[in-house]
Amino acid sequence: MNNTSQTLRFWTKSLGLSLGVFIFWLAYVFIQEGFTVTATSYSEVIAATGAVMIGLSFALSSLSYFFDFADRQLVYRKYFGLVGYFYALWYSVMLMFIFPQTYAFGLAENLFTPNVLLGLGAMAILTFMALISNGIAVKIIGPLWWRRCLRLGYLAYAMFVVRAIYIEWDIWTTWAAQLDNVPPLRLIISIYATLIIAVRVWMGILQWAKKRADQQPQMLPEV
Repeated sequence: MNNTSQTLRFWTKSLGLSLGVFIFWLAYVFIQEGFTVTATSYSEVIAATGAVMIGLSFALSSLSYFFDFADRQLVYRKYFGLVGYFYALWYSVMLMFIFPQTYAFGLAENLFTPNVLLGLGAMAILTFMALISNGIAVKIIGPLWWRRCLRLGYLAYAMFVVRAIYIEWDIWTTWAAQLDNVPPLRLIISIYATLIIAVRVWMGILQWAKKRADQQPQMLPEV
């Protein structure tokens, strides 16, 4: 199989998976909102789909550290991440039409609010990652710094979680007090994202501990 066919297969499978995730979340919102979906809810489904795909991209790295079977799936990391980015970009564009008073003609007045700052900051990082996700960027930046730049994605992911908490904290606490429906979609995605970040932090701690142990002088056995 040539490179073009392989690349097409990777894109097809990644897009197919994202479609399945999108349908799942759309059905979830149908149940949550009584089989009626507003434009705002529809945009949240798009955002949730992007968050899942980006999370899967991050998770593949961590899973490959703990489990050998995940090594074979590492090739999809780039494609999952890019598909997730395009969903996030789609969501960002939709916000300009759904809430123009905040994200379009009212952007200047709201630029320094936590909602907008966190969203723009996260999207700026993801856009940078998307732009360098190619072989040319690796040669220009160098493999070491290229990998370090891609780790900024975890910061963007965390910023999305903080933004969700800022926007929906009251909704989450009301739901937790009443438990009269399925959990809010953003709450589920925020927990999912937090777990992925936590696993990556744990992996980093284990790597640091192993490196530190390897650097310790070996004690010779007593004769």
